[in-house]
Amino acid sequence: MGNLCLCVAVYRGVTLRGTSTNILIVALSVADLVVSLVAMPMSASALICGKWYFTNLGCQIQGFIVHLLAFVSLQVMAITAFSRYLRVIRPSCFQKLFTKKRTLGMVVFSFSLSSAFLAFLTFRRGASFIFHPHKALCVMKFRSIFDSRLFTVITGVTFVLTPAAVIIACYSKISHAIRHHNRKMSKRTLRERSSIDTGSTVHSTIRLSPQAAVRQLNVDTLPGQKNSAVSTSDANRNKCGTSKLSVVEIKITKTVFVLILAFATCWIPCFTIDIIDTQITGWLDRKLYLTYTILAYLSSAVNPLIYGGMASSLKKKRKKWVKDLRRKFTVDNKL
Repeated sequence: MGNLCLCVAVYRGVTLRGTSTNILIVALSVADLVVSLVAMPMSASALICGKWYFTNLGCQIQGFIVHLLAFVSLQVMAITAFSRYLRVIRPSCFQKLFTKKRTLGMVVFSFSLSSAFLAFLTFRRGASFIFHPHKALCVMKFRSIFDSRLFTVITGVTFVLTPAAVIIACYSKISHAIRHHNRKMSKRTLRERSSIDTGSTVHSTIRLSPQAAVRQLNVDTLPGQKNSAVSTSDANRNKCGTSKLSVVEIKITKTVFVLILAFATCWIPCFTIDIIDTQITGWLDRKLYLTYTILAYLSSAVNPLIYGGMASSLKKKRKKWVKDLRRKFTVDNKL
């Protein structure tokens, strides 16, 4: 329901629909919706009944979807981090690269790449999906231990380590840029306050007229400008516009970072369990396998909770919907 509401909120919001960040967020929500509608009911049924009732075809479908959407989600996360990097540090490059069509093309390319990789393993390398009773999931089975370890290495480097490296590199630079921006804004604020205080003392001493005081204050507080009268409202409007844009972009960047961090918190233990599982001959504790399944499915729930809760534009739409529902409920009760 959360992912569905997030998709509807972005679709109904004209100002939200065309932005590249929201396109990527919706792509994640659609992937999570497919997991919740196809994969989760099968696992829940297996846990409740203690048996797999969906035949071999159902197992192939569930295993393919879970692996495919996990790979796609990691790639979309990396693309989102890269888009935030360009938006904060190189806005001109962001406007050229992350248009609506190109962003959709990136999502389609990630989906196609992951699908082709899994299809190659399934049809060309003789791999298949079998039901794992401890995980309550259908996992990939290979003809040999060597193929299993090779699959783990390839997927780990291509679909885990590479996106993780992109995310870490982008957000390291973003964090440095935001800290530099905050220090710069603090120094500018202190300098403006000092200029205003000095200007006020001089004006009170000389006792200028109000019109002359406004002109003199503009000259004092805006160094580097020509010696012409600039209204204080224009100066404040320009300054507020720049500050507002910076604050909005910083908030969006922090929201996406929290989303990526939560996603990584869910999936890093899963990949760790997979790596350990390929290096041993026996089984791990069943509680670890169930934790694996819970974390993997939990990652499908963090998107609407974090982005829908922290994004200010979606907050406004949610509050508007609540007010409309209350108003409608009140009118119906009166009637």
